[in-house]
Amino acid sequence: MDNIEILYKDFVLGKLVSPLDKEINQISLSKVLQNFVDQTNTDLSGELKKISTKILEKQHLIFFLADGFGMNFLNKLSKKKFLVDNFWNVGCSVFPSSTGPNLLSLATGKMPGEHGDLGWETYISKISDNATLFKWERSKDKEILSNLGLNLDDIYLEEPFIKKNNIDYLAFVPENLKSSPTTNWITNGKIFPYDDLSNALSSSIDRINNCKERTFTFIYWPDIDFYAHKTGANSSETIGKVNLLDDYVYNYHKMLPKDTAFILTSDHGHLDAQEKRIKLSNYDELFQKIRQPISGEQRFAFLRLEEERESFYEIFKNEFSDHFYLFDSKEICEKGFIGENINEIVFSRIGDSLILSKDEFSFDFSKSYNNLDGLFSDHGGLTSDEMDIPIIFYNT
Repeated sequence: MDNIEILYKDFVLGKLVSPLDKEINQISLSKVLQNFVDQTNTDLSGELKKISTKILEKQHLIFFLADGFGMNFLNKLSKKKFLVDNFWNVGCSVFPSSTGPNLLSLATGKMPGEHGDLGWETYISKISDNATLFKWERSKDKEILSNLGLNLDDIYLEEPFIKKNNIDYLAFVPENLKSSPTTNWITNGKIFPYDDLSNALSSSIDRINNCKERTFTFIYWPDIDFYAHKTGANSSETIGKVNLLDDYVYNYHKMLPKDTAFILTSDHGHLDAQEKRIKLSNYDELFQKIRQPISGEQRFAFLRLEEERESFYEIFKNEFSDHFYLFDSKEICEKGFIGENINEIVFSRIGDSLILSKDEFSFDFSKSYNNLDGLFSDHGGLTSDEMDIPIIFYNT
């Protein structure tokens, strides 16, 4: 296996972003949200404490998560744009830099090694197979996890903090996500489904205007992520959605009721990868050594190699060492990359080895049920394009 120290060298050189080095990350952002809900101002310092103090002075908090809206997208906007003008700071995704792990970290204030969501496909020992948690289905055949005897408590190992408070809370999510068990878990079932973002924004304003108590509103918008995957991070379609987001938020801020704090951020960024995606199935000698299933995503993958580890590593190093690391999964855990207090169940989900991209290259693991030919952009790794997220702050 590769020595973990080489990863630290790439952090120092600025080639990759450590999920542990930035004070402002999904865990500390979650604490800011929790402080508003609980009306406390604890466990924060520096700039985070300042923004938490400002938010606590307000009666209403709106938290907008624009899926896939990394710093690389904010940097494409002109300086006159509202989002640029109200940019507060750079935040950092947790690893893996994917939607599920980061949404759960925001919802629980815990790292992925604690809450248990480890990417698009997470290995679940109770079914000895991968599950696509966001869709609540077994990956290979789309069988609903509940039909396989799984409950939410089997999958998610930490509860969202919103379950423990009685604040007036509502989550605006797209219509197609309203019935998802994962969505209901994150939001405690308090969902307002929308078919168009403009309707969600106007409804959120009405909700605040009609409420005499403190409110906490969550808005989730997936369009940038969707178009980046389908057309590329630098496509005109994706950049059009980035500019549309700015237009939406600019008009929205003019309607915000008094005594309201507004935060906008993301779960991760994006990296174009279609032209630099390697089909592992083309390397039969390697592919045959993997004890299926491979879990994770294109930019990182948890493998189960068992007695084939050393022979796999030698071949892998010769073929791919310029673009990928191969680490011992337990060493990643020992260094705290997915959390310090790792749940014992998580160890069964991470296999014995971790493939991690060093640069813009990704793997296509060629699963028959998951064709990647139409996927132009990836995330999940540790490059700045994937890890760095903007935090926009505005209050009335």
